[in-house]
Amino acid sequence: MYAFFDRETRTMLTLLRTLYLEEHWCSTEELMEWAKLDRRTVLKYLKLLQEIAQNHEHKGLIDTKKGAGHKFVGTKIEYRTLTFQLITMSIPFSFISDLYFLKNIDIIDFCEKHFVSDTVVKKIITDLNSFFSPYHIQLVVKKGIVTVTGEEVSIRYFAYLFFWGLFRGITWPFDSVISEQDIDKFLKKQFPNWTLTKKVSRSQFAFILAINLSRIKTGHSLSYEQLPPFTKDLNREVFFSTTSQVDFETLHSEFNLLFDIPEAEVDYFILVAQTRVQMYLLNDFLSKALDFHKNNQTVTFDIFNLISEQFSVKAKITDTETFNIITSLILSTCLAVILFPNFDTTITNYDYNNYLYNTCLLYTSRCV
Repeated sequence: MYAFFDRETRTMLTLLRTLYLEEHWCSTEELMEWAKLDRRTVLKYLKLLQEIAQNHEHKGLIDTKKGAGHKFVGTKIEYRTLTFQLITMSIPFSFISDLYFLKNIDIIDFCEKHFVSDTVVKKIITDLNSFFSPYHIQLVVKKGIVTVTGEEVSIRYFAYLFFWGLFRGITWPFDSVISEQDIDKFLKKQFPNWTLTKKVSRSQFAFILAINLSRIKTGHSLSYEQLPPFTKDLNREVFFSTTSQVDFETLHSEFNLLFDIPEAEVDYFILVAQTRVQMYLLNDFLSKALDFHKNNQTVTFDIFNLISEQFSVKAKITDTETFNIITSLILSTCLAVILFPNFDTTITNYDYNNYLYNTCLLYTSRCV
């Protein structure tokens, strides 16, 4: 995720993350080897990192002692806050933010605003296009105006990963679109059962909805043609029949009071919510969802069967609660793979394969 940042930011992020993960004193030589940097560069950016931390009232987070080496001595929150500050200070971050919150970027205006040359911006565009290529996303420049093109669900999923990973628990970055208080109030009113999920999941739903609204605001609404063919039937049969949820038409009207959006956007938001394991543990949501995919022989069910057979879920797990959890895990991940085929991680940045493999092994081993 650091690949498209400038060298200075990327180097400081690498050193900071290395020190944070090691949790003990690291010699300059060790940092040189792990970060693939020479001594002069390591010492230069460690000093700069310490200065930035002090300027942001994080004095003493990076400790250096002769004979011992270097060590990060802060908390997890302090690490995430300093990471956040390093990234948001960078020009590439400002560029990405403008791509998502504005309809387009005028290169001349951007250069004047951030006191950089057009050469710097052109390099950012080149680096981003290289990074975005596997996700079928591209930045297009026409007459000095930059726009982002590609599959809309991929464009949004990258935003979920990027903004959630950076801002969660630190600040709300969508005030230009909608306030955090307004979106929390809306979600609690329209989806009362979701209050039973973990706080982190509810926060994710808020981020996802805010990013969706931002994309709609800039003229990038989704249509049903861009969603899986079973979307409408799945939501009507499962979501609206297993919760205390009002009917779809009423919900759509409530969404329009918040923001004018097409029906497909409401269905899309509900579908994305089903990529979260906890949704399947509400009421009889899991059994209804599984029955729907089975009866309609969806691609989701085909993938589900393959994974279930690989881990011999039915044979190894006899405890109902454990079986439901692991079934929910597989079903939600299958839906995520179908909805966001160009990515290989969950919104919380877990690799799909490792996430499924390690979690399934953990649960099945407990039952053997």
